[in-house]
Amino acid sequence: MPGLVRIIWFVSWLAVAMAAAGFEFDRASKRNSGLARYVPSMFRGAAFEATANAAYARGANDEGVRLAREMVLRRPIPAEGLSLVALGALRNGDDDKALKALLLSAARGWRDSFTQATVARLAMNGGEWEVAAQRIMAMWRKGDTGDELNRLTTELLAQPEGLAAFQFLVGREAAWTNPLLRLAAVTLSPKAMASLAATFRDRGASINCPGLTDTAGAIIRAGYGPTIEALWSGACGLQGQAAKRNAGFVNGDDDASGPFGWKYPVAAALSREFVEHEGVSAIRYENSDPFQKVVASRYALMRPGAHDIVFNGRVEGASPKFQVICFVQEKQIKFAEFTIGSQATRINIPIGCESQLIKIQAGRGRGELAAVQMSME
Repeated sequence: MPGLVRIIWFVSWLAVAMAAAGFEFDRASKRNSGLARYVPSMFRGAAFEATANAAYARGANDEGVRLAREMVLRRPIPAEGLSLVALGALRNGDDDKALKALLLSAARGWRDSFTQATVARLAMNGGEWEVAAQRIMAMWRKGDTGDELNRLTTELLAQPEGLAAFQFLVGREAAWTNPLLRLAAVTLSPKAMASLAATFRDRGASINCPGLTDTAGAIIRAGYGPTIEALWSGACGLQGQAAKRNAGFVNGDDDASGPFGWKYPVAAALSREFVEHEGVSAIRYENSDPFQKVVASRYALMRPGAHDIVFNGRVEGASPKFQVICFVQEKQIKFAEFTIGSQATRINIPIGCESQLIKIQAGRGRGELAAVQMSME
């Protein structure tokens, strides 16, 4: 009898272990869809989601619907199974069944991306901006990414009512804050961008300001310089003030001017150091190469019209050159280049050139440049 008890205990333990392993394997298939087809039939639950999606992807709609229904039978409470049923019904042209399944799915949870996206789209079409904002916010908080979420967010924020509804929901957000703000920068006006960025900041959201600076260049080059300035001012500027745009040469680690601060590209044969020059931070450089090297560069927002450029410093050898590149419809157009001298130089910014890239280039020689004064208005 004791031997029989031990056998029963061992078999029971083995059965529990196998069940635990099977359910864990099924759960893992949700993170790695490639595992789904290897999950034993008796343990399948989450695996049905991956296999149904795979069936829809290859055009096997009937198989996808069958797998989705099986998922609902095995796990009737989660919303994902019903959303897959709705997707299959839509693909088969059965709009009534799709709508019923979608409504049931929406009532059961907020974590299914297809359901959230569909409800958000319907809500925006019906002018229900609060509902749309809630669903889109839920997708961001869940960690969703992709073109569909970007499209929905862009359409929501482009409407004043949608922007207001979204801002109302902002809290102490985390990892997705930067991607959302970058997306908004190519959607909103500068005024609306500043308001949204300030909302994130005031509500205690986690904003990676160095990360915004690192990725802002591409958006500025696409012609959204004023919006990037509004974003930086609202989210990262000191006490909400506009980013510095007319500062001296400061080591990048100490520069608080964000996307519009001076940058110092690394180049062979070019050395730099930062020094104090008559109470002003200056850059001392030496180029041992006969070719021109970029000593410093920065983005600027000089308005169309006349602007005076004034340099302070001294030069030994080839005089540095000042170059201005304009961004127009994602194209770069060099429209001003002159040799730096002791006198002010006047340039004219053309209409349509809202964002510029400024480069200071030097040939062989050494020099020391203090603040570059540029009239921004």
